[in-house]
Amino acid sequence: MACGTEIVPGYKEFNKRANEVAKDPALDMKMNQLITSTESNQNKNNKLPKPFKDKYGLTDIKYIEVSKLPERGIGMEKNKYNQMKSSIENKGVQTPVLIDRDSNQVIDGLRRIFIAQTIKDETGSDVKVPVVYLKQGITRKEIPEIQEFLKARLRT
Repeated sequence: MACGTEIVPGYKEFNKRANEVAKDPALDMKMNQLITSTESNQNKNNKLPKPFKDKYGLTDIKYIEVSKLPERGIGMEKNKYNQMKSSIENKGVQTPVLIDRDSNQVIDGLRRIFIAQTIKDETGSDVKVPVVYLKQGITRKEIPEIQEFLKARLRT
């Protein structure tokens, strides 16, 4: 992680602490259960309605190993990190990551990728992350509408 790690406040301390966390056999077992249960749900509701896809230039939802996603260092509050990590360990990534299809730049979901990568590093098991690729020009204002639609789609 070269780009940005020097300018993100608290990143070095956070990264040091994250690397100190010991491997936990119970966590490994939980991750294997999670991977098995989420794989069965990964093909469910992955096709998005054409009008919605066309409006925002989206692809259908795809599940991609976290190790194949763009990487970038981020800092976040320890409590928020622990909550998100626990949620991802227990339920998997529930909100798709949005990636610009032309530049492969993450538009929304850097923290989800970072935490999934941390879990992968701790357990040795790659974590599948729901991803939607979208066209350039999506504004920050449109992201909440897209994410709410996608989250509802994955829940059904």
